Amino acid sequence: MRELYNRLIEGVREVLAEGQLAEFLKFISRFREYSLHNTLLIYRQRPHATMVAGLRTWNSLGRRVKKGEKGIAIFAPTIRKVRVAVEETDPETGEVRVVEREEERVVGFHVAYVFDVSQTEGKPLPQPPEEKKVPGGKAARYIWDRLLKVSPFSVR
Repeated sequence: MRELYNRLIEGVREVLAEGQLAEFLKFISRFREYSLHNTLLIYRQRPHATMVAGLRTWNSLGRRVKKGEKGIAIFAPTIRKVRVAVEETDPETGEVRVVEREEERVVGFHVAYVFDVSQTEGKPLPQPPEEKKVPGGKAARYIWDRLLKVSPFSVR
């Protein structure tokens, strides 16, 4: 865990010192589901990675990790069920009572391994749906123009 943490710190220094920030920003745009820390760890260990997942995920997609491939170490949350006391108010009587309940909580982190798609073989991955053109007509054009005006996101 300490070694992986030190790699993370080294990676930050390297990206900033060697002017790799633009390249790194392009890289992290492909890994939105991962934390910045884990994305940096992936970048340091496999800078040409395009899509990573754990062993079980690859297996569920009909793909297998090639023999001899080394995993990419990342930090994964350690989750435990804990009993917590919660105050609840009875909506009818207004009475406040303390109830114990089980909740899942992150209690720490451990080292886990993911693999890039290039480290796997098997079934082809499903392709994203194709972009559809806006149908013609005045009504469609009006709706499209309105969508573009109100959307806080880029729309294509």
